[in-house]
Amino acid sequence: MRAQKRCVTCGLVLLTATITLSSCSLPSVVPTALWADVHPQGWVVFTGARPPFPPPTAQSYYDDKLLLFHPYLGITATLLEDPRESFSSPRWLATPDVDELFWVASQQKIYAMAVSFAEIERIISEPLQSTLPLSLQDARLLWAEESGVIHSLAPSPDGRFLAFLREESGQFTVVVLDTESTPVQKVAELSTVWLPQIVWDSFGKSVFVVREARDVTVGNSKLHVGEIISHEIATGHERTLVDDIVSYRTPPQGSEAAPGPLALSPDGQTLYYTTLLALPPRTAQEFRLGLYSVELVSGARRLLVELSPGEALQELAVAPGGRRLAFTTTSLRLGVTWSLHSALTVLEGTQVRQLAQQTNGWLFPLWLDDTHLAYVQFAPEHSGDSEQLPTGVRPALWVQDVETHERSNYLPMLAMQMQLDSLRAAVRRLQERIEALEKAVQELQAR
Repeated sequence: MRAQKRCVTCGLVLLTATITLSSCSLPSVVPTALWADVHPQGWVVFTGARPPFPPPTAQSYYDDKLLLFHPYLGITATLLEDPRESFSSPRWLATPDVDELFWVASQQKIYAMAVSFAEIERIISEPLQSTLPLSLQDARLLWAEESGVIHSLAPSPDGRFLAFLREESGQFTVVVLDTESTPVQKVAELSTVWLPQIVWDSFGKSVFVVREARDVTVGNSKLHVGEIISHEIATGHERTLVDDIVSYRTPPQGSEAAPGPLALSPDGQTLYYTTLLALPPRTAQEFRLGLYSVELVSGARRLLVELSPGEALQELAVAPGGRRLAFTTTSLRLGVTWSLHSALTVLEGTQVRQLAQQTNGWLFPLWLDDTHLAYVQFAPEHSGDSEQLPTGVRPALWVQDVETHERSNYLPMLAMQMQLDSLRAAVRRLQERIEALEKAVQELQAR
């Protein structure tokens, strides 16, 4: 069952994997996707019934809403809601002509909608005239899968193409759509392993995929080695950028391969990824797990941060200016019991600074601008040793200035804003009833 491999709760995907090197165990967490995105104007879109995430429970989902959050304007609003659907992977497209939002519904449909931030601010300032939340009738259906499952999507920077990760019968492909054709046409379908996210080049001409290339034996175990490939949509030309990325195996059957997170620098010249340095190895000691960069033109590679054995890089976000990288590392630690340790780190040049850490919890970073980093922090509470899914949550939504180190928890404000949002909706419904009664009275008087 797919639910056994990938537990999707509140727009999060958590995959765990274990790689065994010789007689040593290397527990790793495959990169998770915080299903949220930041617009260049500072608007954050995310899924969930209440911000930033509701208390997750086994087999329960609260992702029938798309919510907007702007920390500087102090605005939180439900943009769109449909209790019949499950929303995921919202992604902004910001061009000089239009601001558009794309998202996946129930893992089989892709929707798009033009968004006017000026109109949203006006609507929120005039709650009695508000038309929020919208419904799927206000959006346009771009694509529907009849048999496959859609895991994530990404519009090209110019908006011409839209790529999404498709799964069918355990096989993964990156499907590319031409959104300017009428109707929307599929122009490419590229084989790949499971990807944490889809990355385009800065010109919107090529998309990156990862494919398994070979197995490398270390002791009695095998490592599954793959390649990072740049595929040009117009010509079909492929170029191998990296040929020794390690693809972790995901439980329980271990049939899926999954690389670490990929990210492109804002200038489009550098790709960031996680892998091992020297392959094929002679001994396990030659492995150097870490965060790397590869220059797309020259192919030059550089090890930026080396990770300790048993440590995995889970999240990777590049600041808009390209000066800073934020990433989350995770590792299992043995005390009285096993615990998951997470750390959020910022890399600037050669300087590495840890911003936050969490035991038995997760940290998900998003850059609001070059100096302000928003990150969600929560720790699960387990009811009994056999419980596999979190049953409670102690969340925080921090916005931190990485230069002054000042930070604020915006979760109380978000909760208050959502209560106000509900109050506004109740007032609007009351006003509609009053108007209906007034109309009925006028009709009676006219008789």
